[in-house]
Amino acid sequence: MNIARRSQRGAFSFLFLVILIAGGLMVFALAADGARLYAQQRILQQHADAAALGAAQGTQACGGQGVTTADICARASMAAEAAGFEGELVCEGVTTGVLETGVDGISRFRVAGLVQSNAVRARLERSVPRSLLLPGGIAGSVVLSADAVAQKEVIATFSGGGSTAVVGSSTGAASLLGDLLGVILLGPGNSFAINPTDLDSLANTTVALGDLLAELGVNSLAELLPLTGGDLAQALGAVATLGGNATSILDAVIANAGIDTVALTDVINVVGDASVPPNSEFPIYDLLMSLVLNLAEDQLFNLPQTRINIPGVTSEIDIFIQSAPAIVIGPARQDQDGRWVTRLEAPDIRLALNNNISLGPAISIPLVGSIQLGEVDLPLVVDTGTGTGELIAADCSAGLSNDVNFMLDASVSVARIGTGSVDASGNTLVGPISVDIGRLVLLPLLGGITIDPVLGLSTGLDLSIPGASEDFVFPAVLVADPTDKTAGNGYFTEQFIPGGADGLDLTFQPPPSLVALGGPPLPLGALTGTITGILNPVLSSLVQLVVTPLLQTLGVELGGFSAMLTDASQDSVRLIRDVEFVD
Repeated sequence: MNIARRSQRGAFSFLFLVILIAGGLMVFALAADGARLYAQQRILQQHADAAALGAAQGTQACGGQGVTTADICARASMAAEAAGFEGELVCEGVTTGVLETGVDGISRFRVAGLVQSNAVRARLERSVPRSLLLPGGIAGSVVLSADAVAQKEVIATFSGGGSTAVVGSSTGAASLLGDLLGVILLGPGNSFAINPTDLDSLANTTVALGDLLAELGVNSLAELLPLTGGDLAQALGAVATLGGNATSILDAVIANAGIDTVALTDVINVVGDASVPPNSEFPIYDLLMSLVLNLAEDQLFNLPQTRINIPGVTSEIDIFIQSAPAIVIGPARQDQDGRWVTRLEAPDIRLALNNNISLGPAISIPLVGSIQLGEVDLPLVVDTGTGTGELIAADCSAGLSNDVNFMLDASVSVARIGTGSVDASGNTLVGPISVDIGRLVLLPLLGGITIDPVLGLSTGLDLSIPGASEDFVFPAVLVADPTDKTAGNGYFTEQFIPGGADGLDLTFQPPPSLVALGGPPLPLGALTGTITGILNPVLSSLVQLVVTPLLQTLGVELGGFSAMLTDASQDSVRLIRDVEFVD
């Protein structure tokens, strides 16, 4: 019995040893396979990261014109393969969308179509054996998966406030602008002495966003935008280096009672949660003009007499500001409703020129008599139409290149020039006018016959400048030092749709024939030809010397559109780890 029990104990000990060894081998196998699977999961995550980073270059906000989902998939596949991924990347696993950061600081990826995209989600899968130590029939296989989200977009800062036009402007443009600013800010009869040097200085001087934020005591654009135009004007006065005349204009803006009613978003419009670095810059001129024109919106102002020297002509101007320009900052993509999110609005302005035009001295005809044409009052009304620019494409910088490009789709509606006026509500009233001209003295040696007026002249001028559309490409170079941002490297780039304002060929309706003393009509073709020959060049000069320069200093092209790329900024491509996925 003792021998049998000793045999059983020996058998149990051997069996326990076998089980212990097998268990140890199992634990070792599980640990080894777990470590292997973890390592393969990390490698797959690295491949997914590489795929997302590569694909982010092709989003709508970064990939330029004509990007496609096939391009994005190809970029993701090439990047993953370059990182060592040996499986097949499925295009359905590469999803475009919008990465947004809420006020709670959480990043959320919302699946969206390509034209809305600023980010890409890449999902990679790979089937691997569950164990390399255990038979495949027992352990089977497992599908590893990895998700990555990457964002890349370049942000443009555009202005339609007039800087492109004021550089190199004429003395006339400067005096007209000084008159307008004086009336708006100080009341009727006031003016600012502005010369072309002042305009050039204002147009070429910028202020950095970071300086404005520091002066206002806030840390971000989100904190800046609830402030008012008065806050912005005060900050500009503290951080900008301005000359005497410009300083006096800014002081008048600050002192204006209505400046605190101007919303800062009407002056600086940041689209969505666009990331704008502190060294982004704005032209001083554009900010000032936006502040002033926002103060003037929906009001009719009168400039009693222009300081433009056109012989024989005196004019006064009525001007109505329908809408003011703004600095616009944003990316090149659409929103959920299919609208381009970065949209630039040109100022909408109506002008009326009330002109008194001398038709020259008296003309004497020996023994017959004399004719004095005198003066004619000819009102000219200008409706500039509306202009818009939409940022439809952007090329991010990549690799060793710092070059970026933006494409703006610009369009303008029909503009009008005609005879008429602008009422207090800003409506342009275009219609025919009738004027009486001249004094005729016949047969002075026989006692004379006087006819006054000698001529009834009617005209119904209504000239339309057709609407137009055009795509503009704005090149820029990303530089670290703000002082390097010059016209030479793509900043302060101006683009225009050519206007149709110069050299107007105006035609007047034939005047009614004069019936003298109940007799037959007198032929007056030579006389009307003389009047037309005087009025046509005068009206053309008024457009070229008064209308066009005044509108250009306000950021308007007559029958055209102007825009300026004032800054471009691009963060490095971002790989986002903690992301909430939203349908």
